[in-house]
Amino acid sequence: MVSKHTDLNSEKNMDSLQEFINSTALQTDNINWLSNNVPVTIFRTSRKLSWGMDFINKNVEKLTGYSSEDFNNKKITWFDIVFPEDMPIIDAAVNNAKKNKSSYQVKYRIKKSDGKTVFVQEQANVVCDDKGEPSDITGVFLDFTEQKIQIDMLQSFVKSLSHGDIPETITDNYSGNLNEIKSNINACIDGLQGLAECNNILHRMAVNDNTKGVEGKYVGIYANMAEATNLVRARVLNVTNQLNNISVGDSSQLESLKKIGRRSEQDQLLPAIIRAMENVKLLIEDTEMRER
Repeated sequence: MVSKHTDLNSEKNMDSLQEFINSTALQTDNINWLSNNVPVTIFRTSRKLSWGMDFINKNVEKLTGYSSEDFNNKKITWFDIVFPEDMPIIDAAVNNAKKNKSSYQVKYRIKKSDGKTVFVQEQANVVCDDKGEPSDITGVFLDFTEQKIQIDMLQSFVKSLSHGDIPETITDNYSGNLNEIKSNINACIDGLQGLAECNNILHRMAVNDNTKGVEGKYVGIYANMAEATNLVRARVLNVTNQLNNISVGDSSQLESLKKIGRRSEQDQLLPAIIRAMENVKLLIEDTEMRER
C-alpha cells in the first residue's frame, strides 16, 4: 500500500522520489527527511504487523481528512476508507509485488472524512529482509482526482464524436499529455465543423437552394470535402445557367461544352445538355429557314 499527495505538475519531484523509494528501504531518518521535504503522503506497512500500517506521514490529512495520528494510533485503518469494490484491485497488485519482490502501481478510490471521493494512485516498493523475504512495503499515495476528472471529460468528448455529435471545443486547462490529447480532440471538433457545414450546404442544394457555399477554412480531408462540395455547387450553378440559356434559345456555349464532352465515363448530364442545345439550335435554324 502506498500513499502520495502532490501536484501533478511536480513530475521531476515525483521521479526523484520514486527512484529513492526503489533504491532503499525507508528507515526512520529517511521518512523524516521525505516528510519535511516532499509534499506527498508517505507510508510503510510491515510484515511484523501482519502488513498493517507501520507509519504514515502528516500529509495524509490533506489527502483523506484524517490525521496521521488517527492512522498511526490505529484509530482508523487505510482500508476503512477504501471503496470495498476496489479492494480486489489492491490485493492483486500487492500480492503480485510480494511474489515477485517488486514495485507496483495501482489506482482506486477512497472516501475522505467529509464524504468526498478521492481517486488515489498508489506507488510502492516491496522491501526484503536479509533472507530475501518481503518484510516491508514503502510507498506514496498520489491524489489524481483532478486528472481522473479530466480524463473522464476527454473520454466523454471522444464518445460524443464517435456517435456523430459535435461538441463545443474544450476550453479548460489541462496539463502534460492530457493537454496534447485535448488539442487533438479540438482539432477533430474543428474538422467536423467542416463536415457539418458541408452537410448543411448539401441539404440546401437538395431543395435547389444554391445561394451559399462552404466558407470555413479546414485542413486535410475536411478541406478536400469543402472543396468538393463547392465544386459540385459550381457545377450545379453552371448547369442551371445553361438550362436558362436553352430556355431562351441561347446555344452560345455549345462549342465549349462539346470540347468538354463528358466529365467522367458515367457522366450523362453534360451530354444531355449538349444534345438539348444542339436540338434547340437546329430548331432555331430550321425556323429561320422557313421564314425566308
